[in-house]
Amino acid sequence: MLFHYLLIHTIVISIMGAYCNSYNILSKDTIYMELSIEYDIYTKNIRGDIMEMSNNIKIYLMRHGETDAGNDIFVGITDANLTEKGISQTKQMAKFFIDKPIKEIYSSQLKRAKHTAEIIKEVIYSNTKNDIPLYQCDLLSEMDFGEWEKMNRNDIKEKYKELYKKWEENPSKNTPPKAGAPKNVAKNIARFLDKIYNKFKKDAENGNNIDIIAVSHKTAIRILLCYLDNKDLKYYRDYKINEGDIFEITHANKGWKWKKINTSDII
Repeated sequence: MLFHYLLIHTIVISIMGAYCNSYNILSKDTIYMELSIEYDIYTKNIRGDIMEMSNNIKIYLMRHGETDAGNDIFVGITDANLTEKGISQTKQMAKFFIDKPIKEIYSSQLKRAKHTAEIIKEVIYSNTKNDIPLYQCDLLSEMDFGEWEKMNRNDIKEKYKELYKKWEENPSKNTPPKAGAPKNVAKNIARFLDKIYNKFKKDAENGNNIDIIAVSHKTAIRILLCYLDNKDLKYYRDYKINEGDIFEITHANKGWKWKKINTSDII
């Protein structure tokens, strides 16, 4: 029965892969991730029969440092600057990466993430003389909060009273007017993970350790972790993400998995 299921599942993935690749949407690995979430009730009983093998790829997903927007202003796709505290935070957190075999650094195109990534690059270089390539990738961008962008939380509660209550109950279904969809944020970062995996897969299979730094944002990271945990995205706000938090994301045959890095000894 396991053989029959795997055969059917492989055929489905192949068909979906051919369809999506023809329209330049998602790779087969990302399709498998989405299928495994949608059909988890069917696959969870056989996952233990599949040998899990690490491919030596680690992605350190990090939230940017503190910004001048504070915690009560919605600044999804709106630019904000790092504060002096945010700069100091980032310099401290960057020490975690000094002895890691970092190959590349990525950030979203937003100023706060770019600045965070630049500081990390500088700290690594000043300690190791390793000039790591730095790239911007809009797949790591924050969610667009639409009409709530640049608004104070209290003003939102007053102007959008009923919607705000519904948003707190289910932020995946009840999004701000003209806002982006959480599921699209999840798919974007999943595409980023998939690109990194495909780019370095052969190197990893040859035994090389591949470490990547990716600087993103609070809501985007929340959504991704919820997505990787196969949970309904209405629960993404249950994930607590502080400025400078680092999450290690690795890939195995069962898909992507994550853990939070304990940085208490660094700060």
